[in-house]
Amino acid sequence: MKAPSILYIGLTPQSSHIPDHIDRAALAKALDQAVPDSVAAGFDTESYFFEPDEMDKFQDKLNEKHWDAVIIGMGLRGNPALTEHFERTVNVIREHDANIKLGFNSTPNDTAVAAKRLFPMVKPLAV
Repeated sequence: MKAPSILYIGLTPQSSHIPDHIDRAALAKALDQAVPDSVAAGFDTESYFFEPDEMDKFQDKLNEKHWDAVIIGMGLRGNPALTEHFERTVNVIREHDANIKLGFNSTPNDTAVAAKRLFPMVKPLAV
């Protein structure tokens, strides 16, 4: 079985939209670990982090290949000031592929868990 392709998206760790109380170095480290954790769990995962004014670049990323799912990070959807950006992002994804699965993590550390909810039949890679 081919590993499901997952695009994990969110804000860049340097984004001005990330609250000041968040440790940006720890966030960057967690974001860097999300993809290897998801790959180890059996998924073909890539990450893409962008700002609200970079929707065209995000659309280009969506067009790079077939994605079975997009997991949207909490920083993008958990900030009330970004509601319009979140809505636009979801609509761009759905217009790109109406059958694409959408997942949501609560932290970068549980991105693989979110992927597993979408594709429970996927087995971790053999160690």
